Amino acid sequence: MKSTITIPNLLSLFRICLIPFIVWVYFDPSIENNLVIVAGLVILSGLTDVLDGFIARKFNMISEVGKVLDPIADKLTQATVVFCLATAHTALIPLIILIVVKEILMLIGALLVMRDKNVETPYARWWGKLATVMLYALMIIVIIGDYIGHMPSIVITFISSVAIAFVFFSFLSYLTIYFKKEK
Repeated sequence: MKSTITIPNLLSLFRICLIPFIVWVYFDPSIENNLVIVAGLVILSGLTDVLDGFIARKFNMISEVGKVLDPIADKLTQATVVFCLATAHTALIPLIILIVVKEILMLIGALLVMRDKNVETPYARWWGKLATVMLYALMIIVIIGDYIGHMPSIVITFISSVAIAFVFFSFLSYLTIYFKKEK
């Protein structure tokens, strides 16, 4: 129990708890400056993601629960926010599809690797973190662009394409790990 209830795991749970508030504020135009608040919540989520990783490594609070909970918090936040944004920007739909397909396949791959009791829980690598940073940047740019005024579709398509490239590279990189562990 001691290794389960850690500050990093509580921060991951906090990020998961932020998700309904992000959705509510995003879709409620009666809330004054709702997009500014959403941007703040997304930034807060991103900062707590960085903070929980730092604390886990710095103070040796890495746990098996955290190795699972942290990426779940990331993926739920990313998918939810990108889905919200895609309701106004259809250029983001391919990114949502890629995220969903990638995460389903990653889950299957992780389960296959973890069925061997001698294999450690897969953990985040630099390319996954880079894809996460790109997704957070995309989310913030689109939210701020929507707040300032209508962002041209070509800009959103370009930013989305860059994010897709990073997410796809991350996915391929993780696949090579899974295939190596399966041999």
